[in-house]
Amino acid sequence: MKLFQKIVSVSAICLLAMGSCFAGTKPNDIFKVRNDHQRDTYKHNIQLQLSDGNGVPVPHTKFWVTLTIIKEGPKVTIQLPLINFVTGPYANASYESTPILSGGYLYTADGFLPKHLRPTDIVYRSWLAASNNGLSVPYSFTQSPSTFPVPPVGYIVSITNAGALVVQGPQATGNIISSGAQVLLPTDISYVVQPRVRLKNNKKISKGATNITKFIKNADNNGVRDTHVNDAYDGVAAWSWVDNSMESNKTNNTVNCMVAIGGIGDDGELHVRKPIQLSKLPPGMGAWDTAVAINRKNKKNIVVSYGVIDYVIGGSQTYRAVSFDGGKTWKKNGPTNIQPTGVGNSFGDYRGVSSDKYGNIWLLATNEKDAANHSINQPYFAVSTDGGVTFQLIYTLPLFGTTKSYDFPQFCFGGDGQGNYGLHFTADCFNTAGDEAPVVGFIPITGLGSFGTPQTPIYLNSFLNNFYVPSITASMDGRVWFLGIPLPIATCIAPICTIYKSPGPLEQNYAGPWNYGYANLLNFGFNAPIANSEPVRGYIYNCSQSNFYDNKRKALYQIMSSQSRDFSQNMRLNFAISRDNGHTWSNPINISNNYFGNRGFQSMALDTVKGDLYFGWYDGRNDPSCKSLEYFGAVIPAKTLSNLVNKIPHSNPIYNLGSAGVPISP
Repeated sequence: MKLFQKIVSVSAICLLAMGSCFAGTKPNDIFKVRNDHQRDTYKHNIQLQLSDGNGVPVPHTKFWVTLTIIKEGPKVTIQLPLINFVTGPYANASYESTPILSGGYLYTADGFLPKHLRPTDIVYRSWLAASNNGLSVPYSFTQSPSTFPVPPVGYIVSITNAGALVVQGPQATGNIISSGAQVLLPTDISYVVQPRVRLKNNKKISKGATNITKFIKNADNNGVRDTHVNDAYDGVAAWSWVDNSMESNKTNNTVNCMVAIGGIGDDGELHVRKPIQLSKLPPGMGAWDTAVAINRKNKKNIVVSYGVIDYVIGGSQTYRAVSFDGGKTWKKNGPTNIQPTGVGNSFGDYRGVSSDKYGNIWLLATNEKDAANHSINQPYFAVSTDGGVTFQLIYTLPLFGTTKSYDFPQFCFGGDGQGNYGLHFTADCFNTAGDEAPVVGFIPITGLGSFGTPQTPIYLNSFLNNFYVPSITASMDGRVWFLGIPLPIATCIAPICTIYKSPGPLEQNYAGPWNYGYANLLNFGFNAPIANSEPVRGYIYNCSQSNFYDNKRKALYQIMSSQSRDFSQNMRLNFAISRDNGHTWSNPINISNNYFGNRGFQSMALDTVKGDLYFGWYDGRNDPSCKSLEYFGAVIPAKTLSNLVNKIPHSNPIYNLGSAGVPISP
């Protein structure tokens, strides 16, 4: 059964707007039709595509529309014609799950706006377009007006920063347009195009490329996803990732853990030493979830954590490698002395290592199973006081209430608003009903190997199903921020959200209040089904260390990956700055200076001594097929970063931000 009826004839008004575009032919791209001094008028042909509630394209529903575009200096006005279309239930593709609601979306399939006509906002600008109720239905002049069809309020029209046109509905979960005949009436939308800011230099860090297409069983993920945490401190920067470029047989399900050390040279450019392969795994075993930590009391002491998964017989172990000479040699390299417990003694997540200000090396992993073979993915924390050689177990997050399992645990360091320094942590908590909400906690740290009593974790069920895979950061004065996405990402609309805790009176600190920093439910974030997001399965918009608070500059940084809407492997890495607790944001900076093949799974690290901000991500720019990924890095030098931050006014740091959005549930 078709999910969307094929588009039928268009009204005379729409035919006039479409000009000479006929079915079966590809119209010309944008062309200038008039110039009046500072006013340029263009005709631009775009191909629109219907999709269902999962964002899956519906076959045989593409059609061409001509836009009139008027550019007056930085101001752009786009005139949309009248558009008829018909939405239905599901596409029933073999790889998609059932959408939440019947209906769908209309979006650009071809003919994206040229770069000089695209908005630059990180949250896409949206307009309300008028509507009627589609095709007229038979009625009688004696019919009661109460029985006439009620037109929808309208449609949400968005222009993305990638130049795509997206049409959504304003009155349903996920902004899905309800099933049936639809008519978007002629609409004008206007916005100001601002100069794009991009980093000038990206640095290829990996020596070779990782071929990610020939893996079997679960190894098709081969570790190129989830978390790869970089670090920077006192002029030293370090990255860790997984790679199979050194393997002669790219089909043996083997990837290894890599590390590279670098920093900013005297020329102001990023310089990275030759990568070192830390693991040499046999066929059928792969590295996973890498992280690197530079000891805050001894920058020559660098620790890398990585998991090892056996794809043949199953099971996994946590590993670490230790250097005491700035990353030149790694004489301590092997399984950690603290391993997961439960059936199989395997981890589910391995966030890995970070250093606190006292030089403790913290390690976060999870127990995948309990003693009864239930999947719990229970986070635990271990600490090393000898530079990462040995660890001792400090804290295990308890299962409480209706907890069924945890996912994607993360942590950072900061204050609690009451003068205490410590470790803030979060994890997705799933209950027996399948709902998810963040769990947050705080472990006081008083010195090397000295810790206070962990505070009782809090289950933030007021944000039920609103913050999945959250990244966490905190300030020294007690503010805490999460960056996450809603759990129901089956829909094509996945808003990227921030929640925020402000300091205040004693009873308002650790126990609350938590509020939305921003939650734009009109924000367009596409969730590609697995079959269309190969060769790497799935997308994560935010990853470990995707947000970071700079205490010296009093600025909050976020870097998010946004997927292209054309089912390609392309993604954008957008970096933005806030100085008012996440209430408003700067225009985005494109961290990757290439628009092709960016894969995301990004991380950033601030050198709190030198002030430089470093980034790392997977990148496919050098392979048109996106089958080979390289690991890239970049840096915003301290002076440049200060200039960017200082252009933004700084608000009261204890200002408590109220809700800017509506939770999806309950």
